[in-house]
Amino acid sequence: AQTAKDKARATSLLKQGAALLDKKEYAEALEKFQGAFAIVPSPKIQFNIALAYEGLARPARAWDAFQKYLDGATSDAAERRADAKKHQDALR
Repeated sequence: AQTAKDKARATSLLKQGAALLDKKEYAEALEKFQGAFAIVPSPKIQFNIALAYEGLARPARAWDAFQKYLDGATSDAAERRADAKKHQDALR
């Protein structure tokens, strides 16, 4: 069971990762996102992981992470799910 402290730590890592992604520091962002996923294994985090892999020019890993997101985050916003599919199409 995840505690509130675990969720807060994962949220902090996600915010740090997003800031690094904005700066195009993809390897560092990937580390933060993977750390957050290790604490709270939410499929929604796979979207961020995929973006980091995309930035690192690792298309197969990015495609797989987008697929994990799509398979697991079925109740996420339709717009974000469509965005993931567009990324996958571009990676293909």
